[in-house]
Amino acid sequence: MKLAVAQYATRETLAKTMELLERVTKEAAAADGVDLLLFPEAFLGGYPRTCNFGVAVGSRSEHGRDQYWKYWQQCVDLGDSCPDGTGVYREGAGDGTRERLEKAARETDVFLVVGVVEKCGGTLYCACVFVDPKNGVVGKRRKVMPTGAERVVWGVGSPKTLKAVEAMLCYEKVTLGAAICWENYMPLLRASLYAQGVTIYLAPTADARESWMGTMRHIAMEGRCFVLTCNQRR
Repeated sequence: MKLAVAQYATRETLAKTMELLERVTKEAAAADGVDLLLFPEAFLGGYPRTCNFGVAVGSRSEHGRDQYWKYWQQCVDLGDSCPDGTGVYREGAGDGTRERLEKAARETDVFLVVGVVEKCGGTLYCACVFVDPKNGVVGKRRKVMPTGAERVVWGVGSPKTLKAVEAMLCYEKVTLGAAICWENYMPLLRASLYAQGVTIYLAPTADARESWMGTMRHIAMEGRCFVLTCNQRR
């Protein structure tokens, strides 16, 4: 079983980032025979590092509104009609991103786990999707509590999405769980994944500090699981 991470930065537009994802997935399958490929937090949509969206207490600037609108346009609509984000997909709904992810997984036989910024109603959510080559999108996690200033732009995800996913990789049954960035510092959230028998623990992130790797090693020992983490390389 071969597991891999794709440490690439979000491109200027959603279209260009999707093209990068498709190319990297094909290369991973053809050259390396990868069974599972993890992309970073907010890979589709982008991590809004250094953006303040013109926010001060009791005030929003016109520049900030324009900045938010441009960011919104690059985020994805998966067509999830459930308010909790638990994956009730309407046929033909969304912007086509879900279908392209499913096609990329199906054509390469690579299980994809991809960080996305998802539009739903009037809210953006930091999330990651699990894309099975045979069954399409089989799970989705929304970040339960955005970290610090992320709360200016991302909504609070429902804990109902904190579910592990069963998958077959290289003819072996595995249990996949994901915690996004700062969620990995939440002991009870980690425990909820351990309790579901996670064997491959996925940690897409925007944290590039050296201390992050210590956290990942601790989780591997604490959870008795294999851990993959992935950041955007710039």
